Amino acid sequence: IDLRGAHLRGGLAIENSVVLSLAGFDSAQFDGPLVLHGTVFEQKATFRRGRFGASVEIVDCSFDEPEGASGGVSFADTRFAGPASFNWSRFASDVSFESSRFEGDASFLGLEAPGRANWRNVAFARDAEFRACRLGEVDFGDEKQMSVFAGLADFRGCTMRSLGLDYVDARGDVMLVNVRVDPGDLTMRNAVLRGLRSDFSGLQVAGRLEMEGAHVTAPHFRWSEVVGPLRRSDACRDEAPATEGAARCSDVVRPLQRRLEFLRQDDEAREASAMLADHVLRERLGRKDLPFTERVTLWFERCAWGWTTGYGTQLGRIGLLSLGTWLLLSS
Repeated sequence: IDLRGAHLRGGLAIENSVVLSLAGFDSAQFDGPLVLHGTVFEQKATFRRGRFGASVEIVDCSFDEPEGASGGVSFADTRFAGPASFNWSRFASDVSFESSRFEGDASFLGLEAPGRANWRNVAFARDAEFRACRLGEVDFGDEKQMSVFAGLADFRGCTMRSLGLDYVDARGDVMLVNVRVDPGDLTMRNAVLRGLRSDFSGLQVAGRLEMEGAHVTAPHFRWSEVVGPLRRSDACRDEAPATEGAARCSDVVRPLQRRLEFLRQDDEAREASAMLADHVLRERLGRKDLPFTERVTLWFERCAWGWTTGYGTQLGRIGLLSLGTWLLLSS
């Protein structure tokens, strides 16, 4: 199939077929709908710089990777004027939507791509749904290639090897419910999530959770599910340098602790408060200009108050310490 640079004023439908040779749609313009249902592409397929004026349905299709080929399937710099659906399609390795624009709803339900999935510098003008996806390294950009979600960003039930949401501008709700990131990291550096609800319930991250500079207006989460990945992050790991200019763990944990208090998740808020207090002390101890006497005082506070009572948050420890002190003094 060679439609490179073609202008189709009507639609095109290919259903339940096998394409044995190359399929080229680069720079093609479709005024009508494109429908690819249940179709297998055994050789290379490319859709770069496509222009789709109506709906696109690439549903339950398989894109194989020919022997010796690399780069996967590319939809880079493509414009989708209508709704676009890639539901339940399977890519043998990589898929790229870099610098694409989705003017209508975008749907990637059950999408499979075990390699790299690239959505850098992508604009979603309406809802973007990724539920139940199975992906490898997922990348939504950085400070030079920022992606925008104007509507809902729904990743519920997805499994990924890593997920990069750095510098993302999410103006609608973000659903990361029951998302599993394994074995890699979830990064949200300098991301802005300003919807009415950003839900991280059931989030599992085997690696690090990086949130330096992130702003999340209304997060919903369980502290027990995020504390482990946070402790492994660059800012909060135990061996992280607590020096001026470095990312500070307290700046990450403080808004989360305040949010837990707002949600009246009191036990979790106390646990976050203990972690916050410990890192504030570590950051003060990391100052090179700290006087010796103040340094000794802070170390004593960390040992006597932090490690023994969890900075006043471990009620059981406080009770045992009080009982032990009473028994010692009364003997």
